[in-house]
Amino acid sequence: MRNCGYSCHVHRFSGCTTVCKCHSHYYNCISDTNENCRCHKHCLYGKTDSACGHCHEFKFLTCFDIPIWGGRHIHYYCGITKKEKGHRHYIMGYTLKDC
Repeated sequence: MRNCGYSCHVHRFSGCTTVCKCHSHYYNCISDTNENCRCHKHCLYGKTDSACGHCHEFKFLTCFDIPIWGGRHIHYYCGITKKEKGHRHYIMGYTLKDC
């Protein structure tokens, strides 16, 4: 990865929330953009799919970049959804490589 440049990138992230009240939700989103700099984070935001008649919105930051092969990187993320129908879900995982 370059030290800093004008080129920007995003990450895809997807998965399944934790189970709460006997159900979970899927999500499949794209992060906000960020410059190709070392030690950066991304804002992850979106909505889960609908289950049991509702969905959840979420917004949180990733951890700093984790170098992988070929000069690429990923990010670990862990956050919590907004409350809907009296409950929340946790979301955690790793983004896909930068694109």
